[in-house]
Parts: sequence; C-alpha cells; structure tokens
Amino acid sequence: MTDEQFNALAPFEHNYETALKANYSRYPGRAAIDTMFAIFREITGSRININRSCSTCVLNLVKSVGKLYFEEKERRQKAEEEAAKVAAAKTEPEPNPDKAKKSTRKKQASNEEGA
Repeated sequence: MTDEQFNALAPFEHNYETALKANYSRYPGRAAIDTMFAIFREITGSRININRSCSTCVLNLVKSVGKLYFEEKERRQKAEEEAAKVAAAKTEPEPNPDKAKKSTRKKQASNEEGA
C-alpha cells in the first residue's frame, strides 16, 4: 500500500474499527465508498463490483478495506519501531572492555534477629 493510499483511507479508521468489531458501519458517504473501492481494487486486483445502495455490500467493503488498512498500519508501526531501535543502537556508545566497572555499593548487614 502506498503512502497516498494509506493516507486516503486514514480518515475512515473509525468506520473500519466499528465494522470489524461490531459488524456495523455507518454509511460513510458515496465519495468515501468510491475511494475505498478504488483502492481495494488497486491493492487486491479484484474485479468485484459493489452496489452502493446495499448496506451489506457496503459493510463487507468497509470490513475488507479495514483489514487491509490495519495490517498496513501494524506493518508501518513495526517498521518505525525497528528504525528507532537501529537509531538508538547507533547512538549508544559501545562499552569499553578495557575499563572494568567497579562496584561502589556497600554491602548491607543482614538482621538475623528473630521476629
């Protein structure tokens, strides 16, 4: 999924959540359906048609697009986390094996009196 497609689908995230979790979706509007349908066909290569006045057809489209959207969102979040780990690893100085750390902490005496 391209950034352009992902950003075009992002405003309807609430519709996807509701459709996937509650099996319900408010009518997102004709323009939103057209956008979702066009992107779905581009990504999947599917040649299905949609009846925009059929509530079940619209719900199934929103659910299908929602699955793709959330998979892509999760993939992007993991990629960002990996990039952050790599960046953090590059900025951390490597430990110097020549200098051994010395413990300056004093040992505490244990209290062995009966309670």
